[in-house]
Amino acid sequence: MEAKSIPASAVGGDFYDFLSLDADRLTATIGDVSGKGVPAALFMAKLISDLRFAGQKLGSPEAILSDVNLGLTTQARRGMFVSAQYLLLDAETGEARVSNGGHVPFLWHHRGRGEAEVVDLEGGPPLGILPDATYPETALSLERGDSLILLTDGLVECMNESGEAFGFPRLVEVVETSGRAEPLLVQAILRAVESFTLGGQRHDDMTLLQVLWC
Repeated sequence: MEAKSIPASAVGGDFYDFLSLDADRLTATIGDVSGKGVPAALFMAKLISDLRFAGQKLGSPEAILSDVNLGLTTQARRGMFVSAQYLLLDAETGEARVSNGGHVPFLWHHRGRGEAEVVDLEGGPPLGILPDATYPETALSLERGDSLILLTDGLVECMNESGEAFGFPRLVEVVETSGRAEPLLVQAILRAVESFTLGGQRHDDMTLLQVLWC
């Protein structure tokens, strides 16, 4: 099992986190906090702490996001919320369980088949809005060499000088093409984004995270 993450920006409202629960279980979280500046940074620090605490005491992504959401809705500043995905990977079996709270889809790279698919999960609203929200989890059975590529919307929404967004179809193409030669895809994706946006504008932070079962 291997995890790779390279955030395109360490400033702003994006965040990611890894936590090894034991020898066989890894959690990976990615999200985008509303707002900028000090309030967003403080909110993010509390959020990561709450996610880590819940991850160690609760057994499922659904329960973890529901627990953290309840805490945020009762304690956070009014108007602060976060979109998030929470992933729990079993390194022994390759089962990945994922819950989604208002976050953008992720990619599942099937390396053995050379294919990538966009996974848009049923989920709940962003965390911090509705105290009784639920976050149903989905189980995915990975094969050796498969990756789950989590991201924030700044990556797919970045534009070139013609005003065209990078988008998910282009991301799938980059992953399928690059995945034939190398299992670690973060750098290839970032190179493609840099090339695409040359002369264009970025209006949001970008964070990219790859979880590889090997």
